[in-house]
Amino acid sequence: MIEQLKLIIENAIRDEEYFHLFYKKLAELSQDEKIKEGLLRLSEQERNHKEKLESLNFEQLGTKVIPDKISEIDVAEEVEMAPIEEFSDLRDMYAFAIKQEALAQITYEKLREAVNDPEAKDLFQTFADEEKKHKLLLTGELALANS
Repeated sequence: MIEQLKLIIENAIRDEEYFHLFYKKLAELSQDEKIKEGLLRLSEQERNHKEKLESLNFEQLGTKVIPDKISEIDVAEEVEMAPIEEFSDLRDMYAFAIKQEALAQITYEKLREAVNDPEAKDLFQTFADEEKKHKLLLTGELALANS
């Protein structure tokens, strides 16, 4: 179970780093200062998620894993994270990010249910809530871009 948890967290760390850089680059491409500031905040939140995930003690947390719950979490060995240059426009970038934020929210909600540790449950719930906010913010930005 510890290996399963470790793999899930390592994937989440990789994804958080990717989106830290993704939102930073998206901010650079944005012409609107308000949108740029929002994207930079998202970038920093993703960096913060990564740092908190890296600080988790797998050995300790692994003893508090609920086996049947952790096994319900899909572990994608390799989630394809496209280089920013491969997106055709900002709308595609927003659509991709919205989809990934929704998946991250679900993963953190499942992680919350898969551990018997109050601090870890709180952390994963906070991350799930923040990913949901990211998705809503990006959905709003995409709607503006499409109007």
